[in-house]
Amino acid sequence: LHYNLSQGGTVTIQVFDLAGGMVEVLQRGYQAAGEYSVSWNGRNRSGNVVARGIYFIRYVGPGGIDQIRKVLVVK
Repeated sequence: LHYNLSQGGTVTIQVFDLAGGMVEVLQRGYQAAGEYSVSWNGRNRSGNVVARGIYFIRYVGPGGIDQIRKVLVVK
């Protein structure tokens, strides 16, 4: 996931399963303005590989940005 911040602020990027349960936190905290990239290794917060299926990555950033992207895990 690539994203660009035109202003600094708190960024939170989380992975959720279809049931809405949080699987992993990819980013949480302040980031200065600039370009960033984050990737998900297909593991949950406990370090276990997740089951195949559909997951959602939610990006919340400064200025009220709130976006969701769908990803498919295949094995």
